[in-house]
Amino acid sequence: MKQITILAAAFAVCALVSSCDNSGTNPNFPVIQNVADDNGHEGHEGHGAHGAAASEEKATGNFGAHIDEAGAIAGADLLKSLEKKDSVTGKVTAPITEACQKKGCWMMVDLNGTPMRVTFKDYAFFVPKNAGGHTAVFEGVARKEVLSVATLKHYAEDAGKSKKEIAAITKPETEYSFEATGVIIK
Repeated sequence: MKQITILAAAFAVCALVSSCDNSGTNPNFPVIQNVADDNGHEGHEGHGAHGAAASEEKATGNFGAHIDEAGAIAGADLLKSLEKKDSVTGKVTAPITEACQKKGCWMMVDLNGTPMRVTFKDYAFFVPKNAGGHTAVFEGVARKEVLSVATLKHYAEDAGKSKKEIAAITKPETEYSFEATGVIIK
Protein backbone atom coordinates (compact mmCIF):
# COMPACT_ATOMS: atom_id res chain seq x y z
CA MET A 1 0.00 0.00 0.00
CA LYS A 2 2.88 2.36 0.82
CA GLN A 3 4.36 1.77 -2.65
CA ILE A 4 1.06 2.75 -4.27
CA THR A 5 0.96 5.96 -2.21
CA ILE A 6 4.52 6.82 -3.19
CA LEU A 7 3.76 6.06 -6.85
CA ALA A 8 0.63 8.25 -6.73
CA ALA A 9 2.63 11.11 -5.15
CA ALA A 10 5.33 10.78 -7.82
CA PHE A 11 2.67 10.85 -10.55
CA ALA A 12 1.09 14.00 -9.03
CA VAL A 13 4.47 15.79 -8.95
CA CYS A 14 5.11 14.73 -12.56
CA ALA A 15 1.70 16.05 -13.65
CA LEU A 16 2.26 19.34 -11.82
CA VAL A 17 5.68 19.85 -13.38
CA SER A 18 4.45 19.05 -16.90
CA SER A 19 1.42 21.37 -16.85
CA CYS A 20 2.21 24.88 -18.05
CA ASP A 21 5.57 23.46 -19.08
CA ASN A 22 8.02 26.27 -19.55
CA SER A 23 11.21 24.31 -19.89
CA GLY A 24 11.21 24.21 -23.69
CA THR A 25 12.97 26.49 -26.09
CA ASN A 26 10.78 29.55 -25.52
CA PRO A 27 12.93 32.20 -23.80
CA ASN A 28 9.83 33.93 -22.41
CA PHE A 29 9.40 31.11 -19.88
CA PRO A 30 12.11 30.46 -17.27
CA VAL A 31 13.06 26.92 -16.31
CA ILE A 32 11.34 25.74 -13.11
CA GLN A 33 13.56 24.07 -10.55
CA ASN A 34 12.14 21.59 -8.08
CA VAL A 35 13.06 21.95 -4.44
CA ALA A 36 12.26 19.84 -1.41
CA ASP A 37 10.59 21.35 1.65
CA ASP A 38 11.59 20.59 5.25
CA ASN A 39 9.60 17.33 5.09
CA GLY A 40 11.28 16.17 1.87
CA HIS A 41 8.26 16.88 -0.34
CA GLU A 42 9.13 18.26 -3.75
CA GLY A 43 7.42 21.15 -5.49
CA HIS A 44 8.15 24.29 -7.50
CA GLU A 45 10.21 27.03 -5.91
CA GLY A 46 8.15 29.65 -4.15
CA HIS A 47 4.86 27.76 -4.07
CA GLY A 48 4.31 27.72 -0.31
CA ALA A 49 0.84 28.79 0.74
CA HIS A 50 0.44 30.93 -2.35
CA GLY A 51 1.60 28.48 -5.02
CA ALA A 52 -0.07 25.47 -6.55
CA ALA A 53 -2.27 24.80 -3.51
CA ALA A 54 -3.63 28.35 -3.70
CA SER A 55 -5.08 27.57 -7.15
CA GLU A 56 -7.66 25.29 -5.51
CA GLU A 57 -8.52 27.54 -2.56
CA LYS A 58 -10.66 30.64 -2.30
CA ALA A 59 -10.29 33.25 -5.05
CA THR A 60 -9.30 36.16 -2.79
CA GLY A 61 -6.26 37.02 -0.69
CA ASN A 62 -2.63 38.11 -0.93
CA PHE A 63 -0.23 36.31 -3.25
CA GLY A 64 3.52 36.76 -3.65
CA ALA A 65 5.20 39.66 -1.85
CA HIS A 66 3.00 41.43 0.70
CA ILE A 67 1.65 44.67 -0.79
CA ASP A 68 -1.10 47.11 0.14
CA GLU A 69 -3.56 49.08 -1.98
CA ALA A 70 -2.11 52.54 -1.22
CA GLY A 71 -1.02 54.42 -4.32
CA ALA A 72 -2.55 52.02 -6.86
CA ILE A 73 -3.53 53.69 -10.13
CA ALA A 74 -6.36 52.81 -12.53
CA GLY A 75 -5.66 50.80 -15.67
CA ALA A 76 -6.40 53.77 -17.95
CA ASP A 77 -3.67 55.77 -16.19
CA LEU A 78 -1.19 52.94 -16.74
CA LEU A 79 -1.98 52.91 -20.47
CA LYS A 80 -1.31 56.66 -20.65
CA SER A 81 2.11 56.08 -19.04
CA LEU A 82 2.90 53.29 -21.54
CA GLU A 83 2.17 55.64 -24.46
CA LYS A 84 5.36 57.49 -23.55
CA LYS A 85 7.57 54.60 -22.37
CA ASP A 86 8.03 50.89 -23.10
CA SER A 87 8.03 50.01 -19.39
CA VAL A 88 6.70 51.54 -16.18
CA THR A 89 7.08 50.48 -12.53
CA GLY A 90 4.10 50.88 -10.23
CA LYS A 91 0.96 49.57 -8.59
CA VAL A 92 -2.29 49.09 -10.54
CA THR A 93 -5.86 48.08 -9.78
CA ALA A 94 -7.99 46.38 -12.44
CA PRO A 95 -10.72 43.74 -12.85
CA ILE A 96 -9.53 40.20 -13.61
CA THR A 97 -11.13 38.75 -16.75
CA GLU A 98 -9.52 35.27 -16.58
CA ALA A 99 -6.70 33.25 -15.01
CA CYS A 100 -4.59 30.39 -16.33
CA GLN A 101 -6.71 27.25 -16.00
CA LYS A 102 -3.74 24.89 -15.73
CA LYS A 103 -2.37 26.28 -12.47
CA GLY A 104 -2.90 30.05 -12.18
CA CYS A 105 0.47 31.06 -13.64
CA TRP A 106 -0.97 34.22 -15.25
CA MET A 107 -4.11 36.33 -15.22
CA MET A 108 -5.69 38.72 -17.71
CA VAL A 109 -6.96 42.09 -16.52
CA ASP A 110 -9.04 44.76 -18.23
CA LEU A 111 -7.42 48.19 -18.52
CA ASN A 112 -10.46 50.20 -19.53
CA GLY A 113 -11.17 47.98 -22.56
CA THR A 114 -7.54 46.97 -23.25
CA PRO A 115 -6.47 43.51 -22.08
CA MET A 116 -3.20 43.05 -20.18
CA ARG A 117 -1.52 39.80 -19.14
CA VAL A 118 -0.11 39.70 -15.61
CA THR A 119 2.60 37.12 -14.86
CA PHE A 120 4.45 36.61 -11.60
CA LYS A 121 8.10 37.47 -10.97
CA ASP A 122 10.45 34.50 -11.17
CA TYR A 123 7.41 32.20 -11.50
CA ALA A 124 7.47 32.29 -7.68
CA PHE A 125 3.72 32.28 -7.00
CA PHE A 126 0.37 31.70 -8.69
CA VAL A 127 -3.16 33.03 -8.30
CA PRO A 128 -6.34 30.97 -7.90
CA LYS A 129 -7.71 29.58 -11.17
CA ASN A 130 -11.13 30.96 -10.21
CA ALA A 131 -9.91 34.57 -9.82
CA GLY A 132 -11.81 35.81 -12.91
CA GLY A 133 -14.53 38.31 -12.03
CA HIS A 134 -12.62 39.66 -9.02
CA THR A 135 -10.60 42.87 -8.77
CA ALA A 136 -6.82 42.79 -8.34
CA VAL A 137 -4.22 45.20 -7.05
CA PHE A 138 -0.76 44.28 -8.30
CA GLU A 139 2.69 45.79 -8.04
CA GLY A 140 5.64 45.40 -10.37
CA VAL A 141 6.67 46.36 -13.91
CA ALA A 142 4.35 46.99 -16.87
CA ARG A 143 5.63 46.56 -20.43
CA LYS A 144 4.47 47.00 -23.98
CA GLU A 145 5.88 44.10 -26.03
CA VAL A 146 5.49 41.98 -29.15
CA LEU A 147 4.59 38.33 -28.41
CA SER A 148 5.70 35.54 -30.73
CA VAL A 149 3.25 33.11 -32.33
CA ALA A 150 4.64 30.29 -30.11
CA THR A 151 4.00 32.32 -26.94
CA LEU A 152 0.49 33.27 -28.07
CA LYS A 153 -0.31 29.62 -28.80
CA HIS A 154 1.01 28.59 -25.36
CA TYR A 155 -1.22 31.17 -23.67
CA ALA A 156 -4.23 30.07 -25.74
CA GLU A 157 -3.61 26.44 -24.73
CA ASP A 158 -3.39 27.46 -21.06
CA ALA A 159 -6.69 29.32 -21.43
CA GLY A 160 -8.35 26.14 -22.68
CA LYS A 161 -8.91 27.37 -26.25
CA SER A 162 -9.84 24.81 -28.91
CA LYS A 163 -7.28 23.36 -31.33
CA LYS A 164 -8.97 25.33 -34.11
CA GLU A 165 -8.62 28.62 -32.17
CA ILE A 166 -4.96 27.85 -31.41
CA ALA A 167 -4.23 26.97 -35.07
CA ALA A 168 -5.74 30.31 -36.15
CA ILE A 169 -2.92 32.18 -34.35
CA THR A 170 -0.49 33.01 -37.16
CA LYS A 171 0.92 36.49 -36.45
CA PRO A 172 2.79 38.06 -33.52
CA GLU A 173 0.78 40.61 -31.53
CA THR A 174 1.59 43.68 -29.46
CA GLU A 175 0.51 43.07 -25.90
CA TYR A 176 0.60 44.92 -22.65
CA SER A 177 2.07 42.77 -19.93
CA PHE A 178 2.85 43.14 -16.27
CA GLU A 179 5.33 41.20 -14.12
CA ALA A 180 3.96 41.34 -10.60
CA THR A 181 5.91 40.87 -7.39
CA GLY A 182 2.74 40.84 -5.31
CA VAL A 183 -1.02 40.63 -5.88
CA ILE A 184 -4.11 41.32 -3.78
CA ILE A 185 -7.34 39.79 -5.09
CA LYS A 186 -10.57 41.22 -3.66
